[in-house]
Amino acid sequence: FNSLNEYYLVGVSGGPDSMALLDKLYNLGLKLIVCNVNYKTRVESDYEEKIVKEYCESKGVLFFSKVVDYFNKGNFEEFARVERYKFFKVIYEEYDCKGLVIAHHLYDSLETYLLQKRRRSIVKHYGLDDYSFIMGMKVIRPLLNEYKEDLISYCDLNNIPYSIDKSNFENVYERNKIRHIELSKLTKEEILSLVKKMNKENERNDSFFESLNYKFNEIVNNDFIDLKKFSVLNEDDKVYILYMFLEKYLNEYLKKLSKNRLKDLIFKIENSEGSKAFVLNKEYDLVKEYSRVKLVNKMKYYEYSYVINKGD
Repeated sequence: FNSLNEYYLVGVSGGPDSMALLDKLYNLGLKLIVCNVNYKTRVESDYEEKIVKEYCESKGVLFFSKVVDYFNKGNFEEFARVERYKFFKVIYEEYDCKGLVIAHHLYDSLETYLLQKRRRSIVKHYGLDDYSFIMGMKVIRPLLNEYKEDLISYCDLNNIPYSIDKSNFENVYERNKIRHIELSKLTKEEILSLVKKMNKENERNDSFFESLNYKFNEIVNNDFIDLKKFSVLNEDDKVYILYMFLEKYLNEYLKKLSKNRLKDLIFKIENSEGSKAFVLNKEYDLVKEYSRVKLVNKMKYYEYSYVINKGD
């Protein structure tokens, strides 16, 4: 944090992690804006919003909240995450914030690491990074070396109010299972050993992707993949070059992108004639135009659409 004159946006849920983060940032003398999202899914939701609001009022910190109703729209975690960051982005841009600060801690990072290994996804960074970019916002995570227990102790010692989300103790979500079944059984020495293992893998990743930069810059120009140059690469390099190409625009989508999915896309691209589009998700397609490939936003790229109803 190198600026005391610019706003930092802080996402605060009312739990001990985010309340400890908020108090630590306030004590640094930073200009803060706090955002809280109330999903109305638990009886504690209103109380948590109240905790955050009252803390901000007592310290003279700008506070914004939003109620988002969830009506069984599928994956709640994904829905909540998207709605949360969309709200953050509105405030972030309105106040021209320097960064968005989030209270992810050591266990959050290790949970992410174990999920990444389990899904066998291609990743440039294992666990959570100190900072990244989401929806054009610089996301800062200053608590990645902090233990959850220490953050709770900080709140208790400094009389910082907080609420415990009881749903975190339910083994409904994969993250919760990892937290309660795997991580909770590890000693601090075993936790440190796991952190060292993750850090070593990140060092190897940094070196590997750095070595691919030259090839990437040779093959990708003006946001197009040159298929003639791409086709002479070995199979592994093709997979990682395509990953790096998509990473520029689809950081969140890549979390769900397996090596096999990338191989399948490459096979289809190289074995199709003429111009063809390949669906990535609801927003983006990969479009092959004879000797090159580009990524397109469907809403901006396609000039018209026709909805085919069932039975047509």
